[in-house]
Amino acid sequence: MFNGCCYDGEAPDNYLGLFLASRQLYNETSLLPYKLSVFEFDLDVTEDCDYTGYDPDCWREYCVPVREFLRGMSAKQIKAIAKIEVTVRYTGDIVAENTRTGIRWSEELLGR
Repeated sequence: MFNGCCYDGEAPDNYLGLFLASRQLYNETSLLPYKLSVFEFDLDVTEDCDYTGYDPDCWREYCVPVREFLRGMSAKQIKAIAKIEVTVRYTGDIVAENTRTGIRWSEELLGR
């Protein structure tokens, strides 16, 4: 394991430690977690919907966690995201599933 100064032969606890090795390595690899990961959001809107039930035309208003996730990122990070999967549940049933890139979600939810 690399612990900041030497390798002790154990499996690494901090896989992101690679970014600390050098500026060049950081610049070349800092977006890899965004490019290689699938970000999944499982949203239960049961309590958010009024008594009439789930409206399939307004599912975007329930995407607050996705919106906040994207707001905390730089434009480069958003551009690097290959896949964000959003599953919307109402009373336990899946009522919507959407998969888009970071850019597409950003355009749709943030207007940028």
